[in-house]
Amino acid sequence: MGGVDPTSTFSLLGNRDRLRIVLALGDAGGPGEFGTLTFSELQSRVGIEDNGNFNYHLGQLRGSFVDRTDGGYRLTLTGVYVHRALRASPLTETPESDSLETDVPCPTCGVAKEVWAAEHRCLLGCPDCGTVDYRYPLPAGGRGRTDGPALAGALRERTVHDANAMIRGFCPYCSGPVDCDPGTDPGVLPGAPRDRDADEPVTTLACEHCRWFLHTNAAGMLEGHPRVNAFLLDHGIDSHRQDPWDEAEFAVDVRSERPWQAHVRVYCGDVTLSLELDGDLEAVEVERGGGPAVRRDREDGGTDGRRRGPATTGRWSGV
Repeated sequence: MGGVDPTSTFSLLGNRDRLRIVLALGDAGGPGEFGTLTFSELQSRVGIEDNGNFNYHLGQLRGSFVDRTDGGYRLTLTGVYVHRALRASPLTETPESDSLETDVPCPTCGVAKEVWAAEHRCLLGCPDCGTVDYRYPLPAGGRGRTDGPALAGALRERTVHDANAMIRGFCPYCSGPVDCDPGTDPGVLPGAPRDRDADEPVTTLACEHCRWFLHTNAAGMLEGHPRVNAFLLDHGIDSHRQDPWDEAEFAVDVRSERPWQAHVRVYCGDVTLSLELDGDLEAVEVERGGGPAVRRDREDGGTDGRRRGPATTGRWSGV
C-alpha cells in the first residue's frame, strides 16, 4: 500500500484511535470528494480530548495515510483505500441471517427463491430443490438492503460485475492478471440439486497477484458476455435489470479439453444464438437461427444438453 511494507502498514493501523481518524476524514467529504478538516475539527469528530495523545496518533498516520495541507488534514490515496475497506466491512463477521423471499421462482420446482447470509457470504437459491445460484461475499453497503428482491439484486450485480472483469482477464480488486482454467468439477460450486450433471463445464478464474478467485458453470460463463447480452436484448431481455436465465435457455457441448473448446447455444423463444467458446472464454458468434426445427426441439422436451438457467448446479461461487 503506497510503497509501505505490509507489516508496517498493519502496525500503524493496529490502533482504534487511528482508525477513527481515517474514518472521520473519509466521512467528512461530500459526493465526489474527500474532505479536509482542521486539527480542531478532526479532533472533535474523533472524540480524543487530550491534545498530546491525539497529535501523537495523527502524526503516526501522516505521510502514509494522511496529508497535511494549508487547509488542514486529508486522506492520501492509501488512506482512501483504508477508509473504503473499513466502510465495506470485509474484516467484520457477516452474521448468519434468516432467509428473505425473492420475487423470482425457481425454474426447476417453481418455489420462490430465497436469499440469506451464511459463512460470511450471501447466497441466493431455492429452499426446495437445494440449487444455489450465487454464493459470494457482499460488502456492507449491499448487505444493508432489508427486502429479498433488493438484496438478491445486489448479490447478483456484485457477482456478475466481478466475474465479467475476471473473464476479461482483469482482477476487480487488484487489477492483476487472471488465469482461466476450464474444467468439469461441479463440486466447487454450491448447492446439490437432484439433477446435477457431473460432466457440466465449470471454470475457475483466479487472480495471479492477490489470489481472489471464483468458479462458474456454463450459465455464468455466458451471463455477462456482450454477444449474449446483445442477443437477449434484441429479444426483450435486459440482462442488467433481470436474470436472463429466467427467460432464456442454454446448452454447452465441450468439443475438446486440451485445448478447451466448446460449442454454445442460447435459446430465446424460437431463435438460437450459436457461439464457439475457447479456453479463455473468448466467444465468436457463429450464427443466429430459428424456425420450425427449434420449435420441434422444444416440443420434444429439449435436447442437446439444453438447460433452463442454472438448474443443474449453482451458477457462481467465490472466495
